[in-house]
Amino acid sequence: GRDEGLMKVLARDGNVHIIEYKNMLVNSPGDISRIRGIAKDVTERLETEQALIESDMRFSAVIESIEDGYFEVDLKGDFTFFNNRIQGHLGYSKEELAGKNYREYMDEDNARIVFETFHKVFLTGNSVRAVEWELIKKDGTKMYVEASVNLKRNRPGKPCGFQGIIRDSTQRKRSEQRLAYLAYHDALTGLFNRKGVIEELDETLKEAR
Repeated sequence: GRDEGLMKVLARDGNVHIIEYKNMLVNSPGDISRIRGIAKDVTERLETEQALIESDMRFSAVIESIEDGYFEVDLKGDFTFFNNRIQGHLGYSKEELAGKNYREYMDEDNARIVFETFHKVFLTGNSVRAVEWELIKKDGTKMYVEASVNLKRNRPGKPCGFQGIIRDSTQRKRSEQRLAYLAYHDALTGLFNRKGVIEELDETLKEAR
């Protein structure tokens, strides 16, 4: 027969070590049975694996608690991971968003901005901060976000995708657009104000020349 598993042993140094063992029953001439086995100290490997699991759990807890959206995509731009804030922003369920490509929730102009951002990060390895995109939610409404993007690498250090943070900037963007509009239009009538008329006239004269 064969017996294998893990056991804890107390070493001479007073520390508990975890041993992986494999024993095999060997029949010898004269009907004498012997047990042959091998043992390997796997304490360090198991402690490393446990540390990684605990680290992943802490990472997940932090990511789910932040106010901003956190995302990870592969090199094609398909979602591989995202927190619940991303779901709230876009209005999709977790199952609907899994594997979804960024081109599916924005128009062509914004998809071009995202592609250029990812491409720059991939070529340089440097992070990009405060890039603005316009997203299309599941219900068809639009929202502005301010994004930061980093290059994501696998354990050997090879680029495998991108990760980043997006912050809802819709209210700020609309306020900026409103202020820009009011700089050239009368708030009551919507007609050009003096500044708007002068600049419009200047543009018309340039075109005429």
